[in-house]
Amino acid sequence: VDAGHGTAPPHFKLTLLGMRHFPLPRPRISLLLILLLVAVAHGALLSRRIQLRLGQGHPPAHWRHSSARNVFASAVPNDMQTEAIKSEDCAVLVLASAGTGKTRVLRTRMAYLLLKRQVPSERILAVTFSQHAAQQLQARVGAVAGSAVEGAWLGTFHSLCGRMLREHHELLSLPPDFSVVSESKQLEILREVLVAHRSTLQRRRGVQPLITGKLVAETMSVILRWKERGLTAEQLSAEGSRSTSHAEEFARAVYGAYQRTLFRRGFLDFSDMALGATQLLREHPQVLAKYRAQFDHVLVDELQDTSAVQYEWLKLICRPHSDSCGACIDDSIDAAATFAASPSTRFAAPRAPLWSAAARAHGACVFCAADDDQSIYGWRGADRANVLRFLSDFANARVIRMSKSYRCSPHVLGVAQAVLSPAPSLFAKLSYSTKREADSPRVLLNAFWDSAQEAEWLARQMLLP
Repeated sequence: VDAGHGTAPPHFKLTLLGMRHFPLPRPRISLLLILLLVAVAHGALLSRRIQLRLGQGHPPAHWRHSSARNVFASAVPNDMQTEAIKSEDCAVLVLASAGTGKTRVLRTRMAYLLLKRQVPSERILAVTFSQHAAQQLQARVGAVAGSAVEGAWLGTFHSLCGRMLREHHELLSLPPDFSVVSESKQLEILREVLVAHRSTLQRRRGVQPLITGKLVAETMSVILRWKERGLTAEQLSAEGSRSTSHAEEFARAVYGAYQRTLFRRGFLDFSDMALGATQLLREHPQVLAKYRAQFDHVLVDELQDTSAVQYEWLKLICRPHSDSCGACIDDSIDAAATFAASPSTRFAAPRAPLWSAAARAHGACVFCAADDDQSIYGWRGADRANVLRFLSDFANARVIRMSKSYRCSPHVLGVAQAVLSPAPSLFAKLSYSTKREADSPRVLLNAFWDSAQEAEWLARQMLLP
């Protein structure tokens, strides 16, 4: 409560729980104190609830030790979600359209393993696409499982691969305190390398190249794409392929020098995380054996957004080097294509339950959530075909389709399916909404001259009462 600046008699402006300021006649001081105390108490209670919701602090003991089926009591899982959460198969692929709850299933699955199956947290590896998703997974599962989640390897591909590299830095001749270089520093280093190799580039092109910001950025983009495909400078030099653009030719000429400059200065870039960790596992069998023995369960969110090198890292950890997993033996390219063509097809081959010794003898059990129609990071190396590769590499994987959307209205789903229908989807899908069509707003189609006009229109819509 603070004094206003109106005319006499004095007024007060009262703000409670985000309400607008409004004038009040001067009340008794005792009444103001009571209102303040109520507001503080309410705010403290609200803050506590928010903390528990986000997984901060320690929830009550009866929350931490409740049954796994009550993990997130805000909504009871439907039949397909429950089937995924409690699946006993060695390899599971959850194919889920937008709003069907695949991320919720993933975190409930993790809580189920911790609380119901009593899997030690250090035996679980959970991989997400973004840092925000990793924080949400840690918070939501931690709010239920409490200290049971501590010790799990949980993070993004970059953070988990970086952790492996720090644990075994000496095997790749990396400094123990290496840093991840920023994007601006990357471009600065690459520009230096291009300038230093200008004579080499001149011999390749016949003229001295002009090192512009655009050329540096395009060359960096080519190098990062190669890294996401798992290609090192040595492999590209051995291939000797003909370059299709100036940027690709320059990238081929300076890729090795760029890497050596990074290492010399104690840097790695983000793409080096997965590339280096994959190299570590391939070249050092004892390290690969260590991680295969360490993890019983691997959980992966947004499989469609993984790059080739990230998927290879995942496969190395989950599968024996001989690729002789008893639950995964099959010539499955044709089987995967058959399944993709029909939403109702299920593999009929027998599967080894994940709790059986036979299944665990072949490596970690893997549980992936994906939607190939939501793959939007191809520009930075993501390959949605990894979803099909999963069915090829884990031939007898259990595929669970979730089609009931809780987030999207019937109108949104209808438009999305119409837009996607001519697109080359990897899997046939048919989603439906739980919302009433009559209660849902129609989809509005607008055209804008540029992004500024679009942003202005969006801002106006958000400011509407």
